[in-house]
Amino acid sequence: MGSEGAKRSPAQAWAELLDECPPPPDGEGRSSPSLGLLLQAAAREPLLGSMYPWMSMQQLSVSTSGSWEDWGREPLPAMFARPDSYSVVARSDQGDRVAFETADPAEAVAFAARLVRDQQAARTTGSHAWSAAVETVLRDAGWYPGRNVDTTVWRERLEADGFRIQPIPEVV
Repeated sequence: MGSEGAKRSPAQAWAELLDECPPPPDGEGRSSPSLGLLLQAAAREPLLGSMYPWMSMQQLSVSTSGSWEDWGREPLPAMFARPDSYSVVARSDQGDRVAFETADPAEAVAFAARLVRDQQAARTTGSHAWSAAVETVLRDAGWYPGRNVDTTVWRERLEADGFRIQPIPEVV
């Protein structure tokens, strides 16, 4: 995926990868791990499906950026379709390590999503943090750190009603 990835939505990127690497037909290939099954499970997972997918060999990673130049800079986990299992590799300052192995692609995806949530939750501290009760309500409603939603329709409606939209301050 080249720099043109920044122009696509995560949903478009997932659709392209699923077309390129479909899961095996029912009844075939179920005895050994398939990257297509892993892709399918990850695309259905709400958090991972909202991010940009990146694939290399038998590896699937996700990123908040649609630019290949940024891929790999985020310490997000990678998932692998190995010959005998699915593995989730956690990335940290201490290096990469296999954090989970399973024969079920959905289990690998669920584990990777938990790692992403935990990693992103660690970034919600500081002056902009809110109480645990507020975060619980937001998460129960589907929010998670790093969530990115196109608000164009809402901004246009509000501006049509006379509201003035303030620019988003740059975070340093």
